[in-house]
Amino acid sequence: MRRHGGGFTLLELLVVLALISLLVAIVTPSFFNDRTRSFNAAVQTAIQALKRARVESVVERRSKSVLFGTADTGSDDDLVWTRQGIEVEWADAGGEDGRQTARIRFFPDGSSDGGTLMFRGNGLSRRIVINPESGRIGIGQE
Repeated sequence: MRRHGGGFTLLELLVVLALISLLVAIVTPSFFNDRTRSFNAAVQTAIQALKRARVESVVERRSKSVLFGTADTGSDDDLVWTRQGIEVEWADAGGEDGRQTARIRFFPDGSSDGGTLMFRGNGLSRRIVINPESGRIGIGQE
């Protein structure tokens, strides 16, 4: 009679490694996909706030603003956008950049202050560019 040691066979180890690999392959994409989806949804709400302010300023014939990265509630004419876990960096059309708070103002003729908003969070980043002359909003990735 032969006695076996208390260890695992190579076949048993390979089966366990295959199961672990399978679990990682299934769980990891859904985890990152959820993070990406929530980040994109947050950026999309920022874009919608900008578009809404632009349209309202033209229709109501008065300036409207969107505030980013502030706890301030602003005035009645301001829309406020904040999200936990997402940093917003602002560079205005004049080149002043790195500010953590921003007020983007749209005017009754459809124009705006202009500038670039950089959103960062969950290892992702998106750039939104606001054209000062037309007030149009462009989306990019960095």
